[in-house]
Amino acid sequence: MLPGFTEYTADLTPSDMHLCRVVWGALNQSFKAGESITNRKINEYVTERTGHASSGPKIRKMINWIHTSGHLPGLIADSKGYRCAKSVEELDEYSGSLKGRISAIQERLQAVKRDINNYKQQQLTFK
Repeated sequence: MLPGFTEYTADLTPSDMHLCRVVWGALNQSFKAGESITNRKINEYVTERTGHASSGPKIRKMINWIHTSGHLPGLIADSKGYRCAKSVEELDEYSGSLKGRISAIQERLQAVKRDINNYKQQQLTFK
């Protein structure tokens, strides 16, 4: 769990795991059609089939579990939604994109650590 995001980062419940099957169905159906699918469309699919809406972050958590558990190899995401990579080169490009995002987060972390250090040294005031 991440502090400040506990609602979205809590472990998946048995009920969430049932919804994972429905989310997997939405992804699988879209991939077989060779299309991308957005988080919003996945949530609509889940709501249609179960009568229960979910949050965008919870859907992302389920998709992350589906992919990291090996249930949907080749899953990638971009501005158009989730889709299945069509080549190793496409997966490699996505890997590079993830590395860039990690690097940007690390830079942000370093800035926050600097701010903590400055605050501890009484060089930073909060407005």
